[in-house]
Amino acid sequence: MTTLQEQFEKDYPDKEAVYINAHSKYWYSDFVNRDLDLREYVNVAILELSDNKISSIKLPKNSKIKRMMLGRSQLTQIDLSQQEELMDLDLNENNLTSIGFLNTLPNPEKLESLYIFNNKIQPTDISIFSRFVNLKTLMIGTSMSLDEKRNHFYGSLKSYQNLTKLENVCIEATDVNEGLEYLPTGLIKKSEIEKYSSIQCRSFIPEARCSFIQNQLRKYDYDIKAWQLAHPAEMFRARSELFAMEDSKEKWLSALNSKIEQTQEKIKEVKKGSPDKFKKIKRLNTKLGELNVVKQLLEERKTFEDSLAQGVRWYDKFKEDKATQTEYIVLKNND
Repeated sequence: MTTLQEQFEKDYPDKEAVYINAHSKYWYSDFVNRDLDLREYVNVAILELSDNKISSIKLPKNSKIKRMMLGRSQLTQIDLSQQEELMDLDLNENNLTSIGFLNTLPNPEKLESLYIFNNKIQPTDISIFSRFVNLKTLMIGTSMSLDEKRNHFYGSLKSYQNLTKLENVCIEATDVNEGLEYLPTGLIKKSEIEKYSSIQCRSFIPEARCSFIQNQLRKYDYDIKAWQLAHPAEMFRARSELFAMEDSKEKWLSALNSKIEQTQEKIKEVKKGSPDKFKKIKRLNTKLGELNVVKQLLEERKTFEDSLAQGVRWYDKFKEDKATQTEYIVLKNND
C-alpha cells in the first residue's frame, strides 16, 4: 500500500519548489503511515498542508520557510529549531500537548502570527510568548465546537505588554484571567473598531477563568480603551508613563473625576443599608483614596520628569499606609 511520503513525492516531484500547497489533499486518503519527510525541499518558502491527517513531519534544515500552515492535522510534535525565516505559523486543531518547541525557534523576533488554538496544551504560562515581540496575531484559545480539545494556558496579560504590534488575540476557554491594563496600544485601537474580534475571550465552560476577562470587557462592548479609562487607578499602577503625557492629561482627569463620583455615590448607597456595609464602605473608601491620590498627582505635576518620579514615590507611600491615607483624603474630600 502507498505511503503518504510516496504519494507526496509523486504529487510534488520538484524538490526545488518555492511554494507547496497541499491543502486538504490527503485528508481522506488511507496510507500505511502518515509521516512526512520534507528535508530535501530546501527552497520552500510557503508550505500549506492544512486539513490533512499528517502525524509527524520532518522539515529542511536552515530552510527558507516563512509561512507554514499545518492546521487541522494530527501532529503531536514538531521541530522548529532550524527554521530561521519563519514569520507565520498555523498549527491549529492538532494534538499538540506542549509548545516547548517554540523555545527552540532561532529568530523569535521574526514571527508575526501564531495560531495554536484547539490543541491539547497542558498547563502553560503565557509568559512563554513574551519573546515574540513582533507578533500581530496570537490565537491560543479553544473554540466551543471542540470539547475534546482544550488548551490549558494561564497567567496574566501583562506578559503581552511588550508585544507592541499585537492586534488580535484569542484566549477563549483558557485560564488567563487578568492584566487588561497592560495590553499594548495596537490591540487597544483595534478593539475600538472590531470589538470582540480583536480580543476573543469567551469562556464556553464554567471552570475557564478567562470568564473574568470576558465579564469585565462585556460591560464596555469589548472596547479595551473604554475599560482602561474606567479604571484609572489600575492604569496608573501599571502604566504611569501614560499619565505624564500632556495631551492625555485631560482625558485621565475626566476619567478620574467620573470614577470618583461613581465611588462616592456607591458609598452613599451602601450606607443606606447592607448586612456587611462596614466592610464594603472600608473597601470603597480605600478605592476613593487611591483615586484622589492619582488625581492630585495629575493636577499638581509640573514636568514629565519630576512629577512622574515624585508621583510614583508618593503613590507607593500611599499604598504602604493606605488606611491612614485613605481616611485623611476621604475626610478632606468630604469637608
